[in-house]
Amino acid sequence: VEALDGVAVVEVDREKNSLIIDVADAVEVDDAAVIAAVDEAGYVAVRA
Repeated sequence: VEALDGVAVVEVDREKNSLIIDVADAVEVDDAAVIAAVDEAGYVAVRA
């Protein structure tokens, strides 16, 4: 996930079994690519 353009920080919340992904403000992120990468990592993507 970190390799995707615009992704600045990836944190793991082990209590919630979640990845927290921060994106750079000035960069447009490809949502489909992020969702696919999160899915591939074994998590469920939820946009917050």
